[in-house]
Amino acid sequence: MYNGTTTAAVTAGTLVGIVPGDSVTVSAVATYDNANVGTGKTITVVYTLDGADAAKYAAPTNTVVTTGVITKATTPAAPATIFSFDGANANAGKLMGATTAMEYSLDGGSNWIPVETNDPALPVASINDTDDIKVRVKASSNTEEGAIQTIDITKATKPSLTGNIASAFGGIPGTAYLISYNGTKWDDAWADADGKISISKGTWSVKVKSTGTVLESDVQTNVVSS
Repeated sequence: MYNGTTTAAVTAGTLVGIVPGDSVTVSAVATYDNANVGTGKTITVVYTLDGADAAKYAAPTNTVVTTGVITKATTPAAPATIFSFDGANANAGKLMGATTAMEYSLDGGSNWIPVETNDPALPVASINDTDDIKVRVKASSNTEEGAIQTIDITKATKPSLTGNIASAFGGIPGTAYLISYNGTKWDDAWADADGKISISKGTWSVKVKSTGTVLESDVQTNVVSS
């Protein structure tokens, strides 16, 4: 099995023809021609004698065989990467701990995307609470693909604002809002609705913001008519 070295397993066997009373032992070292996975590999076995009387004897002839086999290594363990939609230290949306030896999937494992830089920024718009985020070590010529780490993605509950919103409301911690005036003009971006907001006539949309591994909620729309 692949372990990154050229050392092969070998048993030296038992010496014959040793004069009773002489102290002689034999050892053997076997070496592959290279460390890569494959069949029909060349293995060279070198024998060495040891002991007080070793100089009286000739070591067995070194052996070369061409039937060596190195199989792929066992499955690497699942990674322990970390993801957060609003991660601290400018890590929001990044798959922290991921390396270029890994790959990730955002569609339940149907398609895998190689990690091209350590701690990559993920395409957040493609993340959903059905397929989660899956991460594993990539397969190579010498190893199988690794066990899969699944980062569970859940979805925030849609905020509940019923009927017409009053001319001002206290806000909903952890939410954001967007407004259209008379249903025609939208603000350029979502704004925090954590504090009291004075609002004007128009259509207001509110959603719970993404945080940790919780995806933003569906949008609730309310009409302010007065």
